[in-house]
Amino acid sequence: MAAGLEKFMTLREAKEQFGDEATTEMSPNNFHYYDYNDANTWGYNKHPFCEFLHAAGYHSVMLIHPEAGVTQFGSYVTAKQDQKQADQGTYYIYAQDEGGVVIQSKEDENTGVVQEFEVVKNFLTKLSSEATMRQLRKVYFDQHKWQVMKRFAKTSDVGAILACKTKKIKNLNKPGWSSKMEGTYMAWQAYTDDGTPCGEATWVPQLDLEVGMELVVTKDHDFFFNCMGPHPEHYSDDSWATHTAQVLGQKCKVLEILAGGEIAKIEVAVGDATAQWDVPAECLFKEDAGETVLMMAELGQYVLCAQLDLFDTATHAARSRNINPIVTEWTALISQMSEVEDTGMMDCSKEEGVENLKPEIQTWQANNSGYEWSA
Repeated sequence: MAAGLEKFMTLREAKEQFGDEATTEMSPNNFHYYDYNDANTWGYNKHPFCEFLHAAGYHSVMLIHPEAGVTQFGSYVTAKQDQKQADQGTYYIYAQDEGGVVIQSKEDENTGVVQEFEVVKNFLTKLSSEATMRQLRKVYFDQHKWQVMKRFAKTSDVGAILACKTKKIKNLNKPGWSSKMEGTYMAWQAYTDDGTPCGEATWVPQLDLEVGMELVVTKDHDFFFNCMGPHPEHYSDDSWATHTAQVLGQKCKVLEILAGGEIAKIEVAVGDATAQWDVPAECLFKEDAGETVLMMAELGQYVLCAQLDLFDTATHAARSRNINPIVTEWTALISQMSEVEDTGMMDCSKEEGVENLKPEIQTWQANNSGYEWSA
C-alpha cells in the first residue's frame, strides 16, 4: 500500500460499523426515492446502502428495476447533483480491427449498440440456467466494454451473479468542472463542493492537460468530428480519412498544446513508425492505472450493480489487486441479502413503504401483484 493512502474497510468491517441496518436498508421500500426534478425528495440524495458499500471501496452503485425501466437508487454524483442512473438512451461502443483501426460503422456486427436496461435483462436471461450462462462472455455497460470473468447461474436460493473487469478511461476535466455537449460544441461548467453550478458555462476547455502526458483518443468519430469542426486550420478534408484512422482509439503522447488549450498535437504509433496529428483536447482521455471490477446480482425484481477499483487511487489503497476475493465477498453479501425476508424485492406483498418506490416501480408492482421470485 502506498504511504499516506486511506484504507477501505472490508464488507464485514463495514457491516460492523453500520450495524444490522447495513443489509436491511437494502430494502428499496425502507428509504424514499430521490428525484433530481423534485425538490421534495432532495433530502434522500445519499442512500444509506450506497454509503455502506462506499465504505468498502465500491462505487457507481445502482439498484435497477429492469422491467419498470428505472433505477430505484444509486451513488450520488456531485457534479450532476443526481444519483447514478442506468442510461435510458442508446449509445455505441466501437471496436477496432486487427490493425487497431476503429470500425466506425454503427451497423457493424462488432459495434456495441448499448441499451443498458436491455443489457441487464440479457444478463438475467443468459444466467437463468447453467445451460446458457457461458454464452455471456462480454458486457457493454456504463460506456465501456467489460470482459466476463466469473458467472454464477440462478439457483433455487440465490439469483444470478456476474463479475466483469475492464480498464476504464476518464475525461481530463479539472476538479470542480463538468462538461457536456451543447449542440455540436463541448461546454464546461464550474460547480461548488455540493454540485451547484457557479458562473457562466464556457467553451474554453477546462482540462488538466500537459505536454508529455500519455493518453487515449476517443473512438467516437461523430464526437471527434464535432469537436474538430471549430478548428479548420488543424485538419484537412484531403487527409481526414487518414487523420481519423490513425488517431481514433489510439494511445498517444502529447507533444504540444495549441489554440489556447483547445487543440493538442499528439504522436501515435503507425506500424513501426510514428505520426503526428492535431486533435481536440476534449477528445483525449486518461486510462486508469489498473482494472475496475463490475458486479451485477439478481435480487428478486431488481439487479444490484456496483464497481470496485483494483488499483490505488489518489486517496485510497486498493482493496485488492485480484478480482477473486472481491467476488467471494460479493457473493456472500448477495446470499445473505437473499435470505432477508420482507425486503419488497422477492415479491410484491410488502405494502409498507411502497410509496418510497419510484412511481414506475409502484405501477409495475400494482400490475404484477402476484409476482414472486422463484428459480
